[in-house]
Amino acid sequence: MLCRVYEFLKNFALSLIGIFIPVYIVSEGFGLLPAVLFVVISGIAGLVLSYPISKLISRIGFKKSLITSYVFLIPGLLVIRQFKLSLTVIIVSSLLYNLGRISHNISLNSEFAVNSNQNKRASDSGKMLSLPTVSRIIAPIVGGVIFAEAGFTELMYATVGLLAISIIPLVLSKEHRDPMNYNMTKLFSEEYLKTVPLFIIRGIQAVTAVAIFSLFVFTNIGGSIDVGGAKALESLGFVLTGLIVGRFATQIRKELFVLIGCLGASMVFFLRGFLATPM
Repeated sequence: MLCRVYEFLKNFALSLIGIFIPVYIVSEGFGLLPAVLFVVISGIAGLVLSYPISKLISRIGFKKSLITSYVFLIPGLLVIRQFKLSLTVIIVSSLLYNLGRISHNISLNSEFAVNSNQNKRASDSGKMLSLPTVSRIIAPIVGGVIFAEAGFTELMYATVGLLAISIIPLVLSKEHRDPMNYNMTKLFSEEYLKTVPLFIIRGIQAVTAVAIFSLFVFTNIGGSIDVGGAKALESLGFVLTGLIVGRFATQIRKELFVLIGCLGASMVFFLRGFLATPM
């Protein structure tokens, strides 16, 4: 129970500000390229740091890894607002913020892989991916309102405050050790190499769906409230889709789910190019 409270609070905090960091960079007159640079660093950090962070998690445990993520998340947020905005500040902020975010995500996913029931993993995966996302439905709208009415500084302090509160249930929760064996050589096996194109496409889709589309909405359609509303609707669709997939994954061929998902995502992205108003 404490873990779920922690996860809800932390996801809410990160969703409160996450999509608005690139928007803030653009609003300060730095243009799209520095804002996109913040996002690109996120991908590079994930590619380079995921394996060493996973090894570290296997040594110190999930709980300590999650606590460690705050050491990077909070400074990453403070840096971008407390110092005069520049390319150096953007790079340092992105590295710190994403180092904390990666530690958070890998710790939670590893814990799920270890503790979930293999026979019910498809259903549990849908719930794990969807239920915490409920906080991400509300948070972007709240973040957009705070950004529009009070400013980015207040949004940043609200996020840091929620992160600080989320530490309490985490500290009170039980520790879990990771018995998983992380072996890089398996990534280059024929079985895993077949999935590389799928994950590359999934990565491109994730970046464009969240960061790039948010910048598109902000620069071409409306303000921060519209950005938050668009992200909230996307999260709502993610929740519903995750629950449906979790419910029927064991009854329908996975290839069919992938095909339907790809076709649906392609249609959504195609239609997004024609958006001209908030409605």
